[in-house]
Amino acid sequence: QMLSETVRTRRVARYNLLLCSLKNEASGRIRSFSNENIFTVDAKINRRNDRWLAYYPEDVPVVARTKFAVNVHVLGVVSSEGDVMPPHFFKKGETKEVYIHTSHLIQNWLSNNVDMFWFKEFWPPNSPDLNPLNYYVWSVVERVTNKSRHSNVTSLRTAIKAAFRN
Repeated sequence: QMLSETVRTRRVARYNLLLCSLKNEASGRIRSFSNENIFTVDAKINRRNDRWLAYYPEDVPVVARTKFAVNVHVLGVVSSEGDVMPPHFFKKGETKEVYIHTSHLIQNWLSNNVDMFWFKEFWPPNSPDLNPLNYYVWSVVERVTNKSRHSNVTSLRTAIKAAFRN
């Protein structure tokens, strides 16, 4: 990713603030991480890793993909202690183009009601390595739930709930 000098300087300043906060103010506190992800009823394959050796093309299993697959939008929350909240499934269109984490109304409410809250200007942008849901949880849940195609959304939701329980 190409970053301008201004953006690079701003990111370094934010990272330093975040590290300082984690070492001092947030030390000993439980932190919660949340993120959303979209799962489809289709089986998920990794074309770079899934290879087949066969004498005949008929021996290779076919993994069909639907053009506009039915999907579910899921919210996951994990604490720094390893506790996992059951997944929340959004209704269709409930989160479309909504940026809750940057809303002034939500920011003001959180700053007034939450003991220690990081403002949107404080949190580094596009940092999946800071959120365990991005760099670990979603890939594990997807690997478990999308080994094969689900016949309907209810089956997919049940598989996601089971993956979160384990």
